[in-house]
Amino acid sequence: MVYSIETIFTAMQESLAGSKFPAKVVIMNVDGKVYRVDGALNTVTLCSEGEKGDLNVKTTLKILLSLLDKTLTPQQAFMKGMLKIKGSMGLAMKLSLIVNATRKQLVQERNSKL
Repeated sequence: MVYSIETIFTAMQESLAGSKFPAKVVIMNVDGKVYRVDGALNTVTLCSEGEKGDLNVKTTLKILLSLLDKTLTPQQAFMKGMLKIKGSMGLAMKLSLIVNATRKQLVQERNSKL
């Protein structure tokens, strides 16, 4: 799967309502583009780099795509230093919920275009 950062985070926004992701704020910095993922409001918005959340994640688009196509798990990425995390480790363990929901949304969107 090859998607742009914007496409991924749009799908993430659409998938939040149906996911079991906690009502917490995750700040995701992907190649310098910073997004605020708000589990309470079910929103994903661009934000400034200095913003803090319950969990702050820093990675690259390449790693995010690997997470989405299941060639890498969030735990593997963290252990290999490909995913930088600050904040709640309990929340970090739930990143797979939003990754899985986003993957399903992207697949649904791709299939609806066929």
